[in-house]
Amino acid sequence: MDDPVHYRKLYREKEANKFMRTGGDKIDSTVWIPKLNQGLAVLNENKIRYALFGAPAMAAHDILVRPTKDVDVVVETDKNQASELLAKKTGWMHAHKIKPDEDAELVIDFSTQIFFEVWENKLYTVPMTEEAWKRVQPTAMGYAICKEDIVASKVGRFLQSGKRKDTDLNDIAATLLASKDLDYGYLANRLVEGERREKLETGTVWNLTWYFIRELPNYFEELKKLAKGEQKARSTLTDFVSNILSRLTAKEAEHRILDYCRKKTSTQPELQHEFFINDATAKLLLRKWEDAGAVQLKEGKIHFNSKKAKEYESKMPGEPTRFAKERVLKFLKLGYRNPDTLASLSECSKAYVYAIAKKAGIKLKE
Repeated sequence: MDDPVHYRKLYREKEANKFMRTGGDKIDSTVWIPKLNQGLAVLNENKIRYALFGAPAMAAHDILVRPTKDVDVVVETDKNQASELLAKKTGWMHAHKIKPDEDAELVIDFSTQIFFEVWENKLYTVPMTEEAWKRVQPTAMGYAICKEDIVASKVGRFLQSGKRKDTDLNDIAATLLASKDLDYGYLANRLVEGERREKLETGTVWNLTWYFIRELPNYFEELKKLAKGEQKARSTLTDFVSNILSRLTAKEAEHRILDYCRKKTSTQPELQHEFFINDATAKLLLRKWEDAGAVQLKEGKIHFNSKKAKEYESKMPGEPTRFAKERVLKFLKLGYRNPDTLASLSECSKAYVYAIAKKAGIKLKE
């Protein structure tokens, strides 16, 4: 005799796959917040350590309450066990193999078309470190990641999916406008710890400082919409960028700005305008580059020295991503020693390969 439970499960999985392909419409907060509370009650009752991020964290910090179809939660324990528990206690469906390209487990409530995305020690592409857990804050809606991690996680999320980019930009801009006391030292470090590909499934993995500078124009356009004026938008972004760059020593970030100097003989004010940096930060960068011989200031113009700039960048610390470390170490253990082969297999730069091998005490074949 056919098992009706088996066929019912297959039907629900088919419907879940159809729902995820179509994406569904975003749901008003009057619907998703009660469902969020229902899910968090299960986690609290079972003493599962969690933190809200994404749209729930935005609402928890009174930054922005917006419609959403997915409720993002990061857990410290096994995400599969947490998702199974949520499904069992609520009657929702645990659809953990529907989106194989992402790290989240999904628990779907078909009655409202809302789904929980349960992540394990990860905020999209930013790891949930011990320090990040310490900074989780209790709110009226539940425990939520700090504002700095909202920004870092959204920098990591932006452009990973074309359908989401407007939402991610809006969240970054809204958080910057609503936050007057960000810990920029911590945020700069989180941009180094976070990582993402150029595209969702292909391309080299870089830490977020690589993208942070490049995508400033996108942040500016969104800030202009929310701030309702260019002056407020520029001052907000300039304060943010200057505070990050003055605390960040990252090859990936400075490479973008140096490359601008290589392509165009500009003045300091032009550099400041292009990259949203204040006078003090611009002088700090130019002084470093002058000392290294990478640039020269003559009659107010910034002149680029390609050879010296290359030497300067080669000596700068470039922090390999977590993904790169794991992949390179894996292939080193398998006996690979050619740096070009390792870079190709590990989907990272050759500079990262050398840095990881050196730290592991392994000599590469030239």
